[in-house]
Amino acid sequence: MLYITLDDGYSSVYQSQVIDVCNYISKNFETRVRLIAFFSPRVYFQNRKKIKKAYKHSIILPLFPLQRWGWNVIPLLILNFFMRHKTAICRNPFATNLGVKMRQYSLLKNIVYDGRGATYAEWNEYDVTPDEALRNSVKPAETIAVLESDFKIAVSQKLVDYWHKQFGYTGKKHVVIPTTLLSNFAHSDFTDERIREVKAEFGFEEKDVILVYSGSSAGWQSFNLVTDFLATQILKNSRVKILFLTKEDDFVRSLKERFPKNVFVKWVDHHFINLYLSVGDYGILIREQSLTNSVASPTKFAEYLALGLPVLISENLGDYSDFVRQHRCGWIVTSAEMEMNLQKRPHEEKQRLVELSRKYFYKESAQNHLSYSVLLQELNII
Repeated sequence: MLYITLDDGYSSVYQSQVIDVCNYISKNFETRVRLIAFFSPRVYFQNRKKIKKAYKHSIILPLFPLQRWGWNVIPLLILNFFMRHKTAICRNPFATNLGVKMRQYSLLKNIVYDGRGATYAEWNEYDVTPDEALRNSVKPAETIAVLESDFKIAVSQKLVDYWHKQFGYTGKKHVVIPTTLLSNFAHSDFTDERIREVKAEFGFEEKDVILVYSGSSAGWQSFNLVTDFLATQILKNSRVKILFLTKEDDFVRSLKERFPKNVFVKWVDHHFINLYLSVGDYGILIREQSLTNSVASPTKFAEYLALGLPVLISENLGDYSDFVRQHRCGWIVTSAEMEMNLQKRPHEEKQRLVELSRKYFYKESAQNHLSYSVLLQELNII
């Protein structure tokens, strides 16, 4: 089986959602997965080294310009002429379109679209690229990916609903597998003493209620809403402290200037992110109401739960707002001014959330293992 990615940046998300998936399928279903990853020539060599080290069954190829993304089918046709794989999981609409072209040449039999979100909506709502021709090619590419792939992986049921409404998808050839964590995410060798050292780094005291934000400052993260909400919480309770594990932007900088004793910012290497998350009492996942966010499956939700943090989440965020209601694992934030009784959580409650994450957000959980089994059975691989 092939797993094809096209112009995906190498990151902790790539590790958990691509490399970890390849490893998981290979080890648990006795099916060798060959990763083929295309990268821009600008970052080709650095990414080639990282991926080869992380997953030896990989082929890293230079990417033709994304404006000519269709040309990337040429090296794929040549490679698979010799390798003779019959199935490919393709990570985004463009990669899936390459797989469909390979099937047309009888060099693949089954194409799986690994749907990570509403690509057409995201590109239009958040100005992903200024290139109008490339932007106009997204909807046709996503339409083909949804309707002409043989099977689909969706990160949320809301994404499947989006496929129904936007593209007229009426089939049942799909499974829902949420964004899962690296298999060793919550396993670390840091100690209670190390956690106390991190708290001391920021001057946090035992009575402080620590709200942690982890992630990027990309447009869909809606930092204006986040900082408005946090300002209200600080004004209500001076013991509320905010730890941003991100790079500063104008909204964060303004909040820090307004509340210098309550707001702290640190950019942390992903190898240490769970250590810094562990000092928190709540995780922040507040986003604006957009189509992109309504189908999303943010990795941060799973990371917060895995470390015992209840989630402060906005309404209509993928499947997770309903998940919070059903499993009582956080607060639904409907406005910046809403009344909330934020306080430190007992150890037993944190442990319950850790167990909840193990049940739903690890690949080896019974639910997700079954979904991978259904996928491979449908493709006649097992």
